[in-house]
Amino acid sequence: MTQPLPPNSLPPNVFDSRAAYVAGLDQVLAGARRELRIFDPDLSMLDLEAPARAGKLEMFLRQGSWARLWIVLHRLDYAERNMPRLLNLQRRFAQSLTIRLSDGEGRRAEDCFVLADAQHVVRRAVAEQSRGVLRLNDPSESGLLRERFDAILAGALPGIEPSVSGL
Repeated sequence: MTQPLPPNSLPPNVFDSRAAYVAGLDQVLAGARRELRIFDPDLSMLDLEAPARAGKLEMFLRQGSWARLWIVLHRLDYAERNMPRLLNLQRRFAQSLTIRLSDGEGRRAEDCFVLADAQHVVRRAVAEQSRGVLRLNDPSESGLLRERFDAILAGALPGIEPSVSGL
């Protein structure tokens, strides 16, 4: 027989705050070696513009041509207006960083997640809520989300294109 959880207690790897979600994101970023996949409404909750986090993304992309970052968003306006560091990374690593706009089935999805190497994931089942789960070294859960992300990406529309100025 399972014991009920004490009040205000969550199972391991379950969180219920934005701060815990961002801390989980940091753990997922730290575990990324080859691939990062981000599915999010608009990136506003991930704080990717923080210098330390933007630095982690840059270090990830600098690893080599095999390092890939795919982002699919429901809305592009927040990133276009408020994320100069990310857009600069996209210009500098245009072959490795893709930002697309969700469409079709992906457009109806309510969750959000960050997935690294089909091994590590931080996910909120409902993007507008704080509760979520962090799974590290979990290829079964992460593999399923990778397949789902790839289907969302395949149906996505062109998003933010890297702009090259001064040519």
